[in-house]
Amino acid sequence: YENVRAAAYPPLLCTAGLKDDRVAYWEPAKLVAEVRRRSKSGNPALLHTDMDSGHQGSADLTSEYKQKALFWAFAMRCV
Repeated sequence: YENVRAAAYPPLLCTAGLKDDRVAYWEPAKLVAEVRRRSKSGNPALLHTDMDSGHQGSADLTSEYKQKALFWAFAMRCV
């Protein structure tokens, strides 16, 4: 977020895990907030925080499928 400049950014989907011990959940939140503030394109900058996952994602297969569905839905919306 410190290197975000005013520019036309593409659609952005950031993910975070509340239990991530390597990347704190507020770091992607700060990035998304800064991209929203500085973006000149009007494209969406979204944040999805998984309350049960860590750095490697969720071990639960159902949660993994939900995350993949989220990624595909975002990608299809952007095409």
